[in-house]
Amino acid sequence: FQIDTKLLSIPHFCAVYIIKGEKLALMDAGDHTTADVVLAGIRQLGFQPQDFSYIFCSHIHLDHSGAAGQLIKQMPKAQVVVHERGARHLADPSKLLASYGGLGGDPALQALVKPVPPNQITAVKGGETFSLGKDKIIQAVATPGHAPHCVGYVYSQHKGLFCGDSVGVYLAEEKVLMPVAAPGYDHELALASLKTMAALPLESLFFPHWSMHKNVKDIFSFALKQWGDWGAFAEGLFSTGKVDQIEGKLRERARQELKAIENRKSLYDYLTGELVTLSAMGYTAYYKRKTSQG
Repeated sequence: FQIDTKLLSIPHFCAVYIIKGEKLALMDAGDHTTADVVLAGIRQLGFQPQDFSYIFCSHIHLDHSGAAGQLIKQMPKAQVVVHERGARHLADPSKLLASYGGLGGDPALQALVKPVPPNQITAVKGGETFSLGKDKIIQAVATPGHAPHCVGYVYSQHKGLFCGDSVGVYLAEEKVLMPVAAPGYDHELALASLKTMAALPLESLFFPHWSMHKNVKDIFSFALKQWGDWGAFAEGLFSTGKVDQIEGKLRERARQELKAIENRKSLYDYLTGELVTLSAMGYTAYYKRKTSQG
């Protein structure tokens, strides 16, 4: 079951998923601004929040885990599963919020992003399994790169992978796949994680951005090319001393590659605006670290 969270009032851009077995699980929590949308979606699909046993977070960025603290209040028996490097930030979001620039000090944001009680957090590093009932197993797979706290979840029954942002933003109809290099990005790890995921015996991929797709091999081939090309493009700018041009040049590239969604103005503006700014920060920090390490 898929719920469109309508993040930023943009339809068909951000999803969370419900898996139904003997136990119920939510894949990603969604953004702190969309908790009510998720709760309403759960009820509209005939489920009750208090019946959920798990929230599996792909990583701790707000559009994926920001609502966890709000949702868990309605899910008293649920465990929030998250990478071990992100667990402490769910228990105490203050440092995570501080990393969101000027927004970090916004009292409204501080009020919305609720902590998750530590006794309702299960930290994973990859390889752990969770049973939702007969033949319904979820296995955690570490997928660092986009961020160091990324983890995917393989669902045994459908041979599906809930991949978080580790494969990028994928809009199948428009044939768009956009890598996102968040702060903490590691290019080599991102490519290695793509290869790890591509080697899994999968039949479907579940993207938060956006939807479920069956053409697994084609998507990974496209993703490896896109992540490789974007990283090389940013490295070329960095290595030739054009660090101050990285954001502008990435925006030019994004506008060119995303022409197919110009008619979806809100989404186009977000991807070529705020998301490019985020990636510029990630690429710049990564290549600075790489240079300083020799």
